[in-house]
Amino acid sequence: MADPQAVNMYRLTVAGPPGTRPEKGAVSGRHAADTDGDVTLFLIGLRLNRWRSIGAGLRVVRAMLRLLAGLHDDHESGYRGHRILFGPSPREVMVLQYWDGEDRLRAFATDPGHEHREAWRMFEQMARSGQGVGLWHEIYRVPPGGASSFYRDTPPIGLAAVAGLAPKPRGRRIRAHT
Repeated sequence: MADPQAVNMYRLTVAGPPGTRPEKGAVSGRHAADTDGDVTLFLIGLRLNRWRSIGAGLRVVRAMLRLLAGLHDDHESGYRGHRILFGPSPREVMVLQYWDGEDRLRAFATDPGHEHREAWRMFEQMARSGQGVGLWHEIYRVPPGGASSFYRDTPPIGLAAVAGLAPKPRGRRIRAHT
């Protein structure tokens, strides 16, 4: 499996471990994401429920960005990379994270020594004080062979940005390699 890549497109980011660099263009040919085990997708989002809550929302976003920076440097956590998405309304931001498995994600989330716990406490205090910021998350576990991907003449994006690309011969079913 290839090392995760760091890709910056249209002000949306996918980040991989330190030492990776953005692809400089399209990779020609047919490819699939090169995965070799469980992949867990963790979606976490923020919504401003009131426009006057922008200050509180920015504090939450800054905390998220600090956590992502810390994860970027934590090679043992199982974190593979992320992508930040805005919308569909200007009140919403979402981070799509890629993990080596749900167990690794949950271990990170429940580790009392990690900064995540303090960020969560800050958000809970804001929520109880009615500062107008909503937070949500979803977890999707993709078992080996459960992902299907196809990339043609494009830089690695999405799952391929964190898992790498594997050639996809003609005439074969398009599935993530496991």
